[in-house]
Amino acid sequence: MNIEKIYTLSGWCLVPIWIALIFIGRRHQQIFSRHYLFIFIYFIAILILDIISNITVQWQMNNQWINYLYIPVEFGILCLYLQGYRADKNIRLITILVIVLFSIFQLLLGINPKFNNQFNYLGFYINTPILILFPIWNLTKLFKNSDGNRNIIYQPDFWFTLTILAMNVIDFVAGVLIANNFISGNEDTQWAVFSIRNILRCICLYGFFNGIKLLR
Repeated sequence: MNIEKIYTLSGWCLVPIWIALIFIGRRHQQIFSRHYLFIFIYFIAILILDIISNITVQWQMNNQWINYLYIPVEFGILCLYLQGYRADKNIRLITILVIVLFSIFQLLLGINPKFNNQFNYLGFYINTPILILFPIWNLTKLFKNSDGNRNIIYQPDFWFTLTILAMNVIDFVAGVLIANNFISGNEDTQWAVFSIRNILRCICLYGFFNGIKLLR
């Protein structure tokens, strides 16, 4: 089995996990209320995009165009979830404004033939750092509002936020390696990085299951 087939298999491994999250999540009424709804929407949206990505990679070696859709969708939904934990209206307005501007910017790049067949550098270097810093900020507030560090592990927001943070740290490391690899043109390294990234994301998704179990 060559490295490209391993990448394809690792990509499809994510699909049943997203499906399981959707079916388990829908049994908990609380996931349809408040900011938790965005987590459920995220499961559905990423399931669809992962299926499209896995299918299109079979048709063509370069399906980088999907990142110009994947990144703004992930960024928008997760930021809406993360800002939902904040009561400050100014933070919410700023978050929505950033989402709208970033999504328009990404879609304009995505329809431009000069960009949509290349690694989405601009989207990556905006999306990933924000989705690392925002969860850290929220986790800091969760720790401050908890009666103790042991109490925080019984809160759904802790597991959802920690999982988002972990996935984006993995994406950041993988993205830097992939960006450098695209410059060097080593395709085997590219597929290896993608494969390891998918496997680590499969492991990280366990945090979402923990969060769902704590919903009422």
